[in-house]
Amino acid sequence: MTADVIMLGEYYFPNNIGGAEVQARRRAEGLVKAGLSVTVISFDRNGGKKEQIINGVNVIRYDVMTHTAKMLSLTLPVVQALRKNEKQTDLYHIYNVHPLAGGGLYRVTQGRNPVIATLDNFGGYCPTSTAIYKKCDLLC
Repeated sequence: MTADVIMLGEYYFPNNIGGAEVQARRRAEGLVKAGLSVTVISFDRNGGKKEQIINGVNVIRYDVMTHTAKMLSLTLPVVQALRKNEKQTDLYHIYNVHPLAGGGLYRVTQGRNPVIATLDNFGGYCPTSTAIYKKCDLLC
């Protein structure tokens, strides 16, 4: 698998949580319509890795141990996914706030590919939040 762009986020269609996932889907499908090869990596799977193609977008879903303290719990899986796919793409696009720390850690630990991000919510201001509607705990 090679891709012009690998997008990476916590959830992806049809596992929508909110507007960020809708925007990610529109972005991925729009890039495909423009002639690019797009792979989306998400961490919304229960029961192991799953690959599928949705509207021309290659989607790879991985498990994550917990969706609590998302920014913290996603950091290592995001770094591992970015490192694993370095030779398959030249550009990573992280969508939403929670996987962002993993993208940063990838880059500061000599990750080869550029990482851009689209931050579609404010949940990351509290690293232990599960949604912007819930209160943060003492780790904030």
